[in-house]
Amino acid sequence: MKKLFLLLLTVLSVTLCASAQTRTVTGTVVDAETDEPIIGAAVTDQAGKGVNTDIDGNFSIVLPESVTKLTVSSVGYNPMEVKIKGGKMEIRLTPSATALDEVIAVAYGTAKKSAFTGSATVIKSTEIE
Repeated sequence: MKKLFLLLLTVLSVTLCASAQTRTVTGTVVDAETDEPIIGAAVTDQAGKGVNTDIDGNFSIVLPESVTKLTVSSVGYNPMEVKIKGGKMEIRLTPSATALDEVIAVAYGTAKKSAFTGSATVIKSTEIE
């Protein structure tokens, strides 16, 4: 009976130690200029484990205690590295100054760049694969 009690106590203490080594980090990612939530922003740790924000810009991620920084990025915004703080975090991403160009895809024939009023480029099939 004494051995069974010691075994149970050992298993319980190992379980408590293992659960104490992780923490849940929650927060919201918003646009720094408009305060609007950013949908689908990637929130990752240094090891590459990550989550995406929901429709309200909220995220929740379980991380080891050793992780101290998060990297937050989204299309059209400058990526940002932030220190993990206690409580709910608010991360404000600044919009990127670069604008995306329109893309024209021609799947057959030949055409000159001068025939288009916008910009055009050639992409090989190996790059698409």
